[in-house]
Amino acid sequence: MAQGDYTLADLLGEPQLKLELLTGGREALSVPLVGAHAIELEHPAKWLDSGWMMLTMGVRLRNKPHLQRQLIAELQELGASCLGFGVGLSFKSVPPALLDEAKARNFPVVAVPEDTQFRDITRAVFHSTVGIESATFQRLSSIQQNLIRAFAEDNPLESILQRLGRLVHSTVAVMSLDGQVDAATGTVPVAEIIAGLSEYSQFMFAQFDVTERRIMAAPVTASRGPSARWLVVVSRQTTGSHELPRAAIQVTAPLIDALMRLNVTNTGQDRAVRQAVLDSVLDDDPETTDMRSLSARVSALGVEVGPDVRTVVVKGRCHDAVRHQSTSLEDVTAWLYGHLESLGARYLLSHRGSEIVFVANASAVSQPLARELVGVWPELVVGLGRPAATVADVRTSHRDAQIAVQHLAVQHDKKVMTFDDLDVVTQLLAEVPAERFAATAAPIAQMLAENPIQLEALRAFFANNRDVKAAADSIYLHPNTLRYRLERLEHALGRSLREPAVTASLYCVLTLMDDLVPSVVVSSEQGGGVGSSGEGQPLAGGRLVAL
Repeated sequence: MAQGDYTLADLLGEPQLKLELLTGGREALSVPLVGAHAIELEHPAKWLDSGWMMLTMGVRLRNKPHLQRQLIAELQELGASCLGFGVGLSFKSVPPALLDEAKARNFPVVAVPEDTQFRDITRAVFHSTVGIESATFQRLSSIQQNLIRAFAEDNPLESILQRLGRLVHSTVAVMSLDGQVDAATGTVPVAEIIAGLSEYSQFMFAQFDVTERRIMAAPVTASRGPSARWLVVVSRQTTGSHELPRAAIQVTAPLIDALMRLNVTNTGQDRAVRQAVLDSVLDDDPETTDMRSLSARVSALGVEVGPDVRTVVVKGRCHDAVRHQSTSLEDVTAWLYGHLESLGARYLLSHRGSEIVFVANASAVSQPLARELVGVWPELVVGLGRPAATVADVRTSHRDAQIAVQHLAVQHDKKVMTFDDLDVVTQLLAEVPAERFAATAAPIAQMLAENPIQLEALRAFFANNRDVKAAADSIYLHPNTLRYRLERLEHALGRSLREPAVTASLYCVLTLMDDLVPSVVVSSEQGGGVGSSGEGQPLAGGRLVAL
């Protein structure tokens, strides 16, 4: 007991209350009282704090000796100071089973006469502890100021937890009910804490014991649910006063909430800057842009271009892939942000229309991340460009990655491809400016886009290495039907698909369809999109297109 504490002896000494100590003996007189609260509900430990006196009439205890014994056990486990039992209404006297259990546990029980109101007891305890609370408040104010200084540290969250841990001589952690531990000063029993906190998910404070350890916790934010954060203190002392740790927790939780909100704001600003810089790298004309200044901005964000840095493009396999699936590119972007930052990678990232582009410091990060991403979202494909030795090369690497992604729309057996994996013809496409290639290829691409039946047939034909039967099976057609559609395409082109130059040209056009006809949505999925209507429709352009 600390000097100046208000004790049970002080309360019993209030003559107007006429209280009588029934169990606990002389040792009970020195028990400190923090407060008094009347409770008639089941499991009072959820509504009472350590060091408090419970007041009850025993309404739910009539003719239930097992509940009477259980009440004493729960109060002692909680660390309550004593039980005040009102006699004269529900019970003429304190029930024997309750007294026997209290005597066996040496737990203080006080008889409250019928003419003494519970509110008089709570008022007496409150007024007598005001001075003590004032001193405690001053101490907590000092504690809070000490914790606020942690905001200036390099890792303020860990610094706050370390300071709090030293103050309460316990292990401290910030964690959520889904098992995520944001920071901790030591090892904590995560599974046991989650199980205990699940019963207190709607309370502003939780206190329970697990494996001879006292757990005290408070929610960091007002929002609740599996992902809501809790400040948790794990103490090996399950007995004695826990008022200081409790008060310190309640002082610290709002500080951590403010810190996490500040981190969210800072993170959002940092991501916006990284996006803006990447957009400048990809969009600004190198002829009119101060590349030295732009390179300095990239370096300031920790991204050092070099032989191990590639531009990565994430996209749906075809125009409508993401729309037809339950995937949002915003979700994919958030996933990428989380994984890049958790890996400590220095990166640039931008969600640009129908694609996500990012540049990370090392391919050791980019390539495993790409494989993991398509495992989570199978409807997506990922292309990686050639290494970018300079900031200006990031644009070229971006073009490479786009071509790799478009190549994957033709080859359905892969989901991730680097520029190095492309065939020679496709690599050559990356060397030709898009506008120069479009002058020749755009009319062919437009003709194919306007005739989706022939486009579907051609895509299946190339995707299956020009095997007519396999291609027909892939889009659920008879081989003769597929041959007829390909013959109509040959008629429109005025050239045979057996000619190597024609095959190479059409292969290039299919690879760059997104660039050549960006506004046309055509499904390339097997068995999708195109019905039998329009089978006899003549192809636009006739023989006007020359390869």
